[in-house]
Amino acid sequence: MRKDSDRVKDKVLILGKLPPPYMGPAIATKIIMGSRMLSDRYYMVHFNTGIHKAFRESTRHQYGAVFKNINLYVRFVVALSTQRPSLVQIPISQSTIGFLKDSVYIWLSSLFGRRVVVVLRGSALLQWQNNASVATRVYYRMTMKRVATGLVLSKRLTGQLENVLPMNRISVVTNGADYDIPDHRTRGRVVTVLYLSNLQPSKGIIETINGVRVLKNMGIDCLLNVVGAWRDEKTERICKKVVRENGLSVRFFGVVSEWEDKCKLLMQADIFTFTPKAPEGQPWSIIEAMACSLPVVSSNMGAIPDMVKDGYNGIVLDIVSPDEIAIALAKLIRDRELREEMGRNSKKIYDDRYTEVNMVNSIINGFESALSS
Repeated sequence: MRKDSDRVKDKVLILGKLPPPYMGPAIATKIIMGSRMLSDRYYMVHFNTGIHKAFRESTRHQYGAVFKNINLYVRFVVALSTQRPSLVQIPISQSTIGFLKDSVYIWLSSLFGRRVVVVLRGSALLQWQNNASVATRVYYRMTMKRVATGLVLSKRLTGQLENVLPMNRISVVTNGADYDIPDHRTRGRVVTVLYLSNLQPSKGIIETINGVRVLKNMGIDCLLNVVGAWRDEKTERICKKVVRENGLSVRFFGVVSEWEDKCKLLMQADIFTFTPKAPEGQPWSIIEAMACSLPVVSSNMGAIPDMVKDGYNGIVLDIVSPDEIAIALAKLIRDRELREEMGRNSKKIYDDRYTEVNMVNSIINGFESALSS
């Protein structure tokens, strides 16, 4: 690690999309580019890997998609030539097509003599490698040899990169943000449960809706507020049919992007639930819920067990099913003192680990590790 007295202000090129849509990686990029701590230490330059909405409309066909990527790579070469960054941060995908696209940025950065930091925002990279073809695995290893440092979201996720990078070149960078949160809650007469995520089967939305159905059959009332975008019409039909046929107290709000509106829903809730069935990274929605002092019901995926300590600030499910979700929610619905204590513990964990300053300090450690290598 270089001493500050010896340090020259390096230029860092940050690849990534910006919101909207308000997806996890885009949120992280926005916070990084807006960080005073980072801009005071480095010359920060953003390279937008997203595309204009109007242009996106024209890329539905295969040829348009190919042109889009070629256009991005040409722009990237120009950025490398004109900006001459010391360091390039590149997010990497966890699928063959996605990684092949990302790898071009890694190779171009390396060919221009720039140090590369890759960012892994999920927990399915190793699973993808194990299922990939031999040729893909060989190419992946060759590409990762060009990487100076890898950033992961949790210590438990370092194993995703251990087969291609030594431990001293893997840094943990947790997600983190600062939120403007009111001092008071708005409570209803019925316990309110909030689900906030993309509405797709892998995120556990069908099991959550059916969990509320099981609760009603148990004689337990609650209101479920569902926030997020439907990813397919079939899932929407299934969920709304369960709600309609069972007379469930469920409200669908669609996408809520602005923090002020999202915060109102969080502050009206008594319990937060998000129970993904597929590999996850470190969900921003859970961080937001913890910042708002909510107990969390979630599942044992990715870095979630680092955020939600089972029995301390929430309940972690090993099996995602309507019955298991109902049992967890029933425990918190029936015991107001328990859920309020868990909510206070959520806020403690957030304050200790998931603020913006925590994330930015970890990023600085990762950058300095790469620049010193």
